[in-house]
Amino acid sequence: MKHNTPHFVYPLLVWILALLMPCKIFALSFTFGKPEGFSKLAEKTSPAVVNIYTTQDVTASPFPAGRVNPFFDQSLQDHFKNKVAENTPQKKDNSLGSGVIISKDGRIMTNHHVIAGADDIYINLSDGKKSKAKVLGFDEKLDIAILQLTRPDSYPSADLGDSDKSRIGDWVMAIGNPFGFGQTVTVGIISAKGRVLGGPYDNYIQTDASINPGNSGGPLFNMDGEVIGINTALVNSGQGIGFALPINTARGVLDQLVQTGGVKRGWLGVSVRDLGEEEITKIGDKDFNGVFVLDVVPNGPAERAGIKQGDIITKLNGGTIVNKQTLPNLVAHFLPGTEVLLTVLRADSPVDIKVALGDLDNPNKAYIYPIGDEDNQTDRAMIGIDVRDLETGDHKEMTAGVFITKVHDGSVASQIGLKRGDIIVTLADEKTDVVKDFKKRLKKIQQGGVIKLQVVRENKTLYFVFKKQ
Repeated sequence: MKHNTPHFVYPLLVWILALLMPCKIFALSFTFGKPEGFSKLAEKTSPAVVNIYTTQDVTASPFPAGRVNPFFDQSLQDHFKNKVAENTPQKKDNSLGSGVIISKDGRIMTNHHVIAGADDIYINLSDGKKSKAKVLGFDEKLDIAILQLTRPDSYPSADLGDSDKSRIGDWVMAIGNPFGFGQTVTVGIISAKGRVLGGPYDNYIQTDASINPGNSGGPLFNMDGEVIGINTALVNSGQGIGFALPINTARGVLDQLVQTGGVKRGWLGVSVRDLGEEEITKIGDKDFNGVFVLDVVPNGPAERAGIKQGDIITKLNGGTIVNKQTLPNLVAHFLPGTEVLLTVLRADSPVDIKVALGDLDNPNKAYIYPIGDEDNQTDRAMIGIDVRDLETGDHKEMTAGVFITKVHDGSVASQIGLKRGDIIVTLADEKTDVVKDFKKRLKKIQQGGVIKLQVVRENKTLYFVFKKQ
């Protein structure tokens, strides 16, 4: 039976589809494509982004950079350079970079290489105002620095996000000062994560948002307007390849930089490599994660705790060791003296081993560890030592500290090597000027807690880390 469709139905359907199609395209653009614009995000975030201008005293050279007069022998060239340097006024060398304000009182995060060697640091704010800044702290290994604006005011600041939650393919916005042109906004996506460029703690976010010289130190924002990275490096020969330090990595050292001006990192004392086919075949699981211990530093933290060559380290405090880059990154998050739990595979069986970390910067002198119990100590609260306030004549250069008058036999103090005449300077990184405060703070440490002492012996500084029994 043949049905006759009214002639007006087809034109009506065409008009309905025409009306609905823009709505469908609009919805798809947010589901599968980029937002219509980034103007609101730029307006929200740009006030916290600053341009950094530094000056440095340099001496004028008698020869153009990279050129040498072939008619002078080296001694004459050196002589001529010295004479010109003696009589040539110094000039200022300008450096341009970027930064982001992370607190209302004017604390700025940027790259260390932006301000390295600077005599003066100036900040151009987004509203056109200018201020000087001072360095609160820096870490060359991560290439990060924290500055403080010297002009008291309430400043627009950016929120720090969670870079671990960012995903490959997420949209991001970079704001900075490329080539000194002034504040510039570029957008792109996260192209990759965990990039290693040759540094010991590399874990970079790779992005195709345009990053150029001058962008260094500037923020990488997510679509919520949170800082998830600090733009740090670029590939000169490539296009659309830039790298940002994850904000979670920077956040891990932020407090130390502000409080102490630098960073102390834990040290394990092992050399490792990624698992090879031989280990994977033996384990029987191609997705197994861990690192193979190639070598153990003699008398280092790992050896003292019982880590052996040939062990396979699989976890640190429950966190999986994916590759040889993961382990130093995790260890570096802990302060020297911190006790961590390593899970190792030994003879096909998992073993948990506690390790008190050493000091990466002072691996030879920093930390001494206990070798037994303190069952025989006479004064449990004082870990087996008698002390008094420092007196005139105890040390020619020191006026305050806790002087050890006796070390009791069999105590933890005697086992780790404390001696009569040692002067305790700090307990848990806090100064110990008098016995009263020392005892008070020592008693607050719970049984099983870590005790860290800095001690002066003659003209040497020693560090002792042990557990309170």
